[in-house]
Amino acid sequence: MNAHDAVRRPAAAPVPGGPARPAAEAVTVRVSFMGLIAYVTKERELALEFAATPTLRGLLEELERRYGADFGARVFRTSTPPRLLQMCTRIFVNGELVDGQALDEPLPAAAAPGTPPAILVYLLPAATGG
Repeated sequence: MNAHDAVRRPAAAPVPGGPARPAAEAVTVRVSFMGLIAYVTKERELALEFAATPTLRGLLEELERRYGADFGARVFRTSTPPRLLQMCTRIFVNGELVDGQALDEPLPAAAAPGTPPAILVYLLPAATGG
């Protein structure tokens, strides 16, 4: 299994930040979907197992493969490189808001041993505000 091969696992509780995980270690990543993106995925949580620690971009591309072009169009600005995040996309890794600069970095490990890193993908609707 390579870093892009992922399988579903039962979801685990979210864990705040943690140290970086060695790149060769197999990892389970817990993903939560909130806001409009949950309508695209038709589920609120998913756990994926990767043979090696994926980058945030690798995780998002795996999610796009699973959920289709509509997911990709809502998360990324374009379908061709460089694929930057949409302005309305908010992604939290282990409780910390990350931006497009984190796309090509390996996901960090969870703070507590034996628990998966927690990723939250949230889309803000364009009409949000007052």
